[in-house]
Amino acid sequence: MAESNNPEQLPTQPPLTTWAEPEDYGGCKLTFMRLEARNACFSTYPGSKGIYPGDEAVYRYTRFGKTPVSLAVAGLHGCSSLVVVSQLGAWVNHMWEVPDFRHLHGSFPEPTEEKQSAIFKKAILDPLWHGSGLKFPLGLPALAKNWDPSQPAAVSHLLSKDANPHVFLFAPYARVDSPDDSNFAAEFPVGLRMRYVECNRKIAAEVRKIFGQDVPFQVVPYSPRVCTQQAFEALTGSEFYKVKYEHKILEYLEDGPFESNRGKVLVQYRPASGPQGKAAWRVWFEGHDPHPGDQQEWEPMGSFQIAGSEGMSTK
Repeated sequence: MAESNNPEQLPTQPPLTTWAEPEDYGGCKLTFMRLEARNACFSTYPGSKGIYPGDEAVYRYTRFGKTPVSLAVAGLHGCSSLVVVSQLGAWVNHMWEVPDFRHLHGSFPEPTEEKQSAIFKKAILDPLWHGSGLKFPLGLPALAKNWDPSQPAAVSHLLSKDANPHVFLFAPYARVDSPDDSNFAAEFPVGLRMRYVECNRKIAAEVRKIFGQDVPFQVVPYSPRVCTQQAFEALTGSEFYKVKYEHKILEYLEDGPFESNRGKVLVQYRPASGPQGKAAWRVWFEGHDPHPGDQQEWEPMGSFQIAGSEGMSTK
């Protein structure tokens, strides 16, 4: 499956009681991915949210109720994202590659390995527990408390064990910079190792401390976009690199216009259609078909997860 260069197609409108499908975009999963991620990031629809290029958000979360919602992360080209989805809601974050996983090449003085490890702990691991600053004060333990029937609308049970959370780490393969390498610019590289194996291991260890050793957890690798010579010439009108073009290259990699399916995650939720129906969530990574572990159906946890229902009664 190649990166999407298809012209934008006007989607059909799915009913307000269910999620959008690739069929609403002419059957093209890649077009579906980039446009539904954009819709989530810039939606005014209650509950749908996203982290997008230029956004300063550390994390976003949403509840699963009686209307469909989406949660997205976009603009990743070396950064990582942790995605937690339960039967009550979803949470995503953006973990910056530079300076948190590694220092900026050419920076002076370069941090020692011990210093870089301390930066990673402070910027990546600690916020998983305690949040980050006044705007993003909630750590994952605050969302993972047990269900409290007396407070059905509280966030304290959003990702609780009762709600069967699943965790995904969307993380980069090693970056290939040489055009002579067969994996250069490849969306599906062959034989590449993960870029930050030890960092990923540390994140997984913290996740299991928070949610329990048996929480479903998987690393989902992706290949970071690179700026090919063809793309560079189209962006700059020049064959030769100059420092003044760096911002154009960065804008291309981040894909602010949402022209590519690459570097994006989309969580979708669909309420039950009726008392005998089932609610569901699924996670799309770059528009590739969700695997069985990337989706789940369940009997609604209360009338608040039935489309068009009233009230917040729980089982």
